Amino acid sequence: QELREKAQPDLFHEGIVCDYLFQKDRIFANINLSDRELSLYNRVAPLLEADLPPPDLVVYLQAGPEVLLRRIEQRGRHYERLMDPKYVATLVEAYNYFFFHYREAPLLVVNTNEMNFAGRREDLEDLVDRIATHREGVAYVSPRPRAKGTT
Repeated sequence: QELREKAQPDLFHEGIVCDYLFQKDRIFANINLSDRELSLYNRVAPLLEADLPPPDLVVYLQAGPEVLLRRIEQRGRHYERLMDPKYVATLVEAYNYFFFHYREAPLLVVNTNEMNFAGRREDLEDLVDRIATHREGVAYVSPRPRAKGTT
């Protein structure tokens, strides 16, 4: 509903940033639903996404399972700490497959394994610059080489 409401922003609205892409719901549906539930999902989901506008840009912050598990541990959220490492690896594989085939909007695939947006301002600034300039197709972003002795 919220995405539908944002489909027609007012003239003075600069843009919308969200951390949600409706089509990626299918990833979780395929992994977590029973066959019966998935059948129902496959009938309902197309009706819900039919009128959603495509995004101007999608940014996939990609990381390996080990990195994600380390970040989950660092965040310390109780409900995340219960995640099975095999489930996290399955999600990583499914996300990679999904975004490898995603063509509905311009896409930035950002390898974040060696990036630290909270601790290294240059990582965040580089990402913001790439987001501001990417307008079509798929681009892959890896961390910039660092001078020796920097972290």
